[in-house]
Amino acid sequence: MDLGTRQSQRIPGTDGLYNPLWSPDGRWLAASDAKSERLLLVDLKSGKRTQLTRPAQFPVWSADSQYIYYPAHYSTDEHAIFRVHVPDGAEERFLDVNFRAASASFGPAPDGSLVISREHGHYDIYALLLATPSEE
Repeated sequence: MDLGTRQSQRIPGTDGLYNPLWSPDGRWLAASDAKSERLLLVDLKSGKRTQLTRPAQFPVWSADSQYIYYPAHYSTDEHAIFRVHVPDGAEERFLDVNFRAASASFGPAPDGSLVISREHGHYDIYALLLATPSEE
């Protein structure tokens, strides 16, 4: 959308895609295919589309735009986090966890580690108290 002229145009290579996520470096767009639920990467310079081999929902970008992380698809019994190396499209099982990761509730921390919320069907709230040496 050109805010000055209020004219909009479709991004080439994005027909049939939804839930777009722009990469932090602005070069890539990750979006889901409406029919297959597979994640597609669109190179915004060339318009080339690369489709991942697994269904993927709730993807998140790494801060350096080199990886996209996503939990195992809800339709499987897998409890894992996967990632794709964007420049070459290489997919890998990144992390096995002994619980189902909550959808759309994980992402990279500033240091690059992953913060993952556990889905277990309850909404418990916990508080942590920190006692510093001066309070003991």
